[in-house]
This record gives sequence, structure tokens and C-alpha cells, in this order.
Amino acid sequence: PNHNDKFWIGTVSELHKNKGLDYLIEAFAGVVRTLLGDSLGWSLNLMIIGDGEERAHLEKLIKDKRMEDRIFLLGKIPDARVYLKAFDIFTLTSRTEALPYSLLEAGAAGLPVIASEIGGIPEIITDPELGILVPVGNIEEIKKSLLFLIKKPKYRQLSGANLKRRVLENFSAKRMVEKTIGLYKN
Repeated sequence: PNHNDKFWIGTVSELHKNKGLDYLIEAFAGVVRTLLGDSLGWSLNLMIIGDGEERAHLEKLIKDKRMEDRIFLLGKIPDARVYLKAFDIFTLTSRTEALPYSLLEAGAAGLPVIASEIGGIPEIITDPELGILVPVGNIEEIKKSLLFLIKKPKYRQLSGANLKRRVLENFSAKRMVEKTIGLYKN
């Protein structure tokens, strides 16, 4: 890729401590440092869509890491899922999580995913063919997973397609309603 080819890593998340965006920023900065000699390193960018009380803290972290020209806090964007298609990789590096809707949307968009192994996330990503699960707060594992996905376009495509199929078959609105009704019938 030349310097004009951008590679977008992204997430849609409230800027709250429990969303683990600090882990993502640390890991991303590490990936950029690792790949700087490589043309890929020049193309990497991180987009964070969402707002919240952690914004000032995250801005300071981005500045401390000298990543202001690569990491973008885009704030709240109406209908953010429209922008998911621009991402090459979707991340959700949360400290705590229930069944994250943003992960289901990323899955439905066919994106390759790196997410924390917590809460309802392992119910969605049940297998390495569907995405990469990382231990909560393990910046080194997030970094390794990002490097792996960046360098493996075939895996990105395959895991994204597999996750899309799984989300549409198991977590679509229609399917969720059927499951809920089923619970009340029994």
C-alpha cells in the first residue's frame, strides 16, 4: 500500500472507563511503533465513534503517545453503523460488557473483530473462525491480535464473513423475538 491507502481500525463505544478504550489506544500505539518501518505502518488509523466522560483522559493519552494524527475521537455520530463499512477491523476491548449491540452490528456488517473475553461476547464469538477474543486488559494480546489481523487479509475476510453468518442466523431481531417468545411458552 502507498501512503494514501488508509487502514482503519475502529470502534463504536461510549467513552466510559468500562469500555477499555485506554487498552485499545495503548495497543494501537504499540502496533504503529512495531510497523513503522513497514509501509503498512504509515497507513494505520484508529477511529473511535462515541462520547462520554472519559474524553479528556483519552485525549491526554493520545497526546502522550504522540498519536494525534492517527487516532480520532469522532464524538457521537447519528446512525454510526453506516460508518462501520469504512472499518477494516472492529474492536471492543471492554472491561465489562453484557451482550454488546455494537458487536452484533459489526458482525452483521461482516467486519473482522477483536473483543474482550467477557460478559456476553464469548456467546457471539464462540470460535476463532468468528473473531479474536483477548483477555480483559491484556494490551500485549490486543496488540498481537491487531498485528495478526492487519497482516492476514484472508483471515479478516473469512472471519468477517463467518461472523456475519452467525449474527444473522442467531442474533437477528426476528430470531431474538422468537427466542424470547419461546422462553415464555415453556
